[in-house]
Amino acid sequence: MLNIKIIQISCIGFLAGIISGLIGAGGGIIVVPALMHLGLEQKKSHASSVCIMLAICSASSIMYLKFGFVSIEQAMPYIPLGVIGALVGATFLSKINPNILRKIFACFSLWAGFRLLMK
Repeated sequence: MLNIKIIQISCIGFLAGIISGLIGAGGGIIVVPALMHLGLEQKKSHASSVCIMLAICSASSIMYLKFGFVSIEQAMPYIPLGVIGALVGATFLSKINPNILRKIFACFSLWAGFRLLMK
């Protein structure tokens, strides 16, 4: 018989993949709280989410390219500083208080949701 935790993890991955495929890397908004709910600490949830979303975003990117929704030329200008920003963010993750991190994540989620509702 399948362990309930395996079913939960599978459902979270599937849902994150659908959200990411539909709206971009927003699947991380699903993954972080879900990982915390399953018992992973705050910082490990954020870091694990990035690793999970790497695979999911790679799959989505291949499909977006295949269907002509994006071209490499459109994406390239954002990549160099995006990578630098990711390195800076990952460095700060080890130094930031988990309570502050949770508040930053909540504010970003609220801001993103508000912007989507206002469009």
